[in-house]
Amino acid sequence: MAEDTKTCIFNVGGCLYSIPINRLSCFQESLLLKESVSNDHARLFLDRDGFTFRHLHYYIHTGKLASSCISEVNI
Repeated sequence: MAEDTKTCIFNVGGCLYSIPINRLSCFQESLLLKESVSNDHARLFLDRDGFTFRHLHYYIHTGKLASSCISEVNI
């Protein structure tokens, strides 16, 4: 698979999220990036709330926080 289309699958509390490695590379200091490039399987399990992780997933893809996220976590 070409590097620009390689994705990592995150199983977060039973919810599956697919994130392209090139999107994660925008966050060079991210543990998500470091773990996904060092893991040959391109699948990682995170023992966290999958419903809440959707906000991070949205931010990685868009660079913006959803308004629902702001009201939900009282920012």
